[in-house]
Amino acid sequence: MSAALTHLGLLRIGSIWSEGIARSQILFHEHTFEVDFTPGHWDFVSPSDSNTCTIDASDYLLRYPRDRNWLLRFRLRDHDLLIPCLEYFTRCYGRSAEVRRILATYPWPEVESRMLGPCDEPDTDVAWFQIVPPRLRITDTVFLAHLQREDAARLASKAIYSQAESAYGRGSYAFLKIGPWFHDRAALRVTGKWINGGTAFLALGINGCSDPRGPKVVVIRPVAGSTVDTPFGVESIEGAPVRRTLEGVDLPDLTTALEPDHDAETTEIRESDVKVIGPPRPIETVKAERPRSRNGGGAVLANDPTAFATGDPCGGGKRVGMAQVYARTVVPSAGVVQEMWNAMQALHAEYPTSVQSVHWYTFADGFRDDADFKLIGLRRFNPEEEESLAPDQKRWLYFNVAGLQPRGILVTRIVIDHRAHFVLEIQRRTRCDLSENGEWVELEEHFKGLAFTLAPGADLDAWLRDVLSALRYTKGVFGSLCARCPGMARPFVHSRSPKETDAGRTALLNALRKLGVQPGVSRRPANGQSDARDGP
Repeated sequence: MSAALTHLGLLRIGSIWSEGIARSQILFHEHTFEVDFTPGHWDFVSPSDSNTCTIDASDYLLRYPRDRNWLLRFRLRDHDLLIPCLEYFTRCYGRSAEVRRILATYPWPEVESRMLGPCDEPDTDVAWFQIVPPRLRITDTVFLAHLQREDAARLASKAIYSQAESAYGRGSYAFLKIGPWFHDRAALRVTGKWINGGTAFLALGINGCSDPRGPKVVVIRPVAGSTVDTPFGVESIEGAPVRRTLEGVDLPDLTTALEPDHDAETTEIRESDVKVIGPPRPIETVKAERPRSRNGGGAVLANDPTAFATGDPCGGGKRVGMAQVYARTVVPSAGVVQEMWNAMQALHAEYPTSVQSVHWYTFADGFRDDADFKLIGLRRFNPEEEESLAPDQKRWLYFNVAGLQPRGILVTRIVIDHRAHFVLEIQRRTRCDLSENGEWVELEEHFKGLAFTLAPGADLDAWLRDVLSALRYTKGVFGSLCARCPGMARPFVHSRSPKETDAGRTALLNALRKLGVQPGVSRRPANGQSDARDGP
């Protein structure tokens, strides 16, 4: 069986198909691994070379145990992580199949002309300005931004076509080595199986990955009405081709033998989502006017296409529609506590000059910037304390209704313009409720957070022990406790903009505004703020 490169995101390993429909999926183990994309921390290996990659025959169920395909190998502390290069390419080089098609099909000058148009807006320390061409998607933005600016992304991408061209010249199959396109630590959420007696994990699918750190990316999106052309040419506006979206489990007839018609209907076919692990890269979309079609009219649709194809349009009358295959980028909701920590890390990445550091804190660990934070557990009531409490006060203390685990509190510090500011968040219980459309959704309890700064010389531990002890009696209400802070303390609500894609960002900025702080804008600190260099 042969398949187009653009179809690989639909034909996932372990999926079982019949008559163009994915009937079932083999369930593999899912794990999240912390890896390092910096050269020297990974290499290429192949089952065809027993000196570098030995996979036990009992773990390799295909007919060709000496497979010549290449795998990415990450040497972790106790085991290896193996990822097929084509799977990494399919899931991590942008989110649309068109990105992969262009990189594998064209030499570099053509790649630049199709994907990397110039932008009139100059980059700043806090924002990169990026144009996304019409056939690519907003979810490709982060990859395109690094491809336009960083040698690591360009070198990794250029190697793809050069390998394919070299193999074509030899008249042989191309077994591509495709590696990471940025150099930093990262997280990968993968599905697969443990092999070689548990000494290696063979990842057969990638379900999530972390975004590379860096400035916010501002996407310039053209809209109709301007006299200014765009670097990617003019698109038809009025009467533009109809678009429809299909899930990847029920495919139309995808062909690799023909090209789509010029006047073709476009069908968007969605692969399985790719989840963002950790803080998502901030992306903002700005509309810029573009000219209307010079021919003054829209495309005439091909009637009832009988097949769909990816690639460049060619000719007409074949009844072959345009297929755009892509995956959504999904930022999973992990609850307010996780979202606030993610938002802090994202703000640090967006304003690295103004926001010097972000840390979480516990009495035992001190200040840490590890991606996986820890909570400070509230102290249980002793028998004497419980005697005077109402039943709802006793119940509130515990994260689980059974009363086995006390709630935790996330304590974070964010240093802005060399001043330390702190935010407290309460661990929330969840419950299921019916939404307006009749679906069951998971909802969290609502609590305000607390933002505070400390006066110079104030004891952070003493204040935390005081406020966390008192919080047990107020059932999570911070308002009455603010006057006890040796500095300035303000509760804040967790409002969220309907257009917000970076969960927690609005709430965090609201907390900082309560303290008179705006990241990226130098200002005189409010009274009572402590300098991070002299603070606790």
